[in-house]
Amino acid sequence: MAEPALTGASVMWLAHTGSPTELSLGIMAASFCLVFGMPFLLGLAAELDPSGRLATCVRGYTGLGNTITPGLAGILLLAGGDFGSIGWTALICCIIAAGLILPIAYKADVSMAPKDI
Repeated sequence: MAEPALTGASVMWLAHTGSPTELSLGIMAASFCLVFGMPFLLGLAAELDPSGRLATCVRGYTGLGNTITPGLAGILLLAGGDFGSIGWTALICCIIAAGLILPIAYKADVSMAPKDI
């Protein structure tokens, strides 16, 4: 369970950046954390859908986020935001994602718990 904490810490770092260098380092840290979170997400997807279709979608959704992010960051900067506003947007997106995935993960974990005989 260290991966969600590391991701949270790196995204909090993003929210408090003030320069392009800090933002770049925070993005690298968050991407590094995703390397460790991907097996969890793929395992959860395989548990929920043994056919493998949902696991395929997980990689697509991750790629979609990586595609949209630069454009969204540019819009935020052109609208007068600073580099911290990009980080706060990332933090809000992570909170929304955690709010969506954690109840599903808990339900899948409970359904896999050993049953008393």
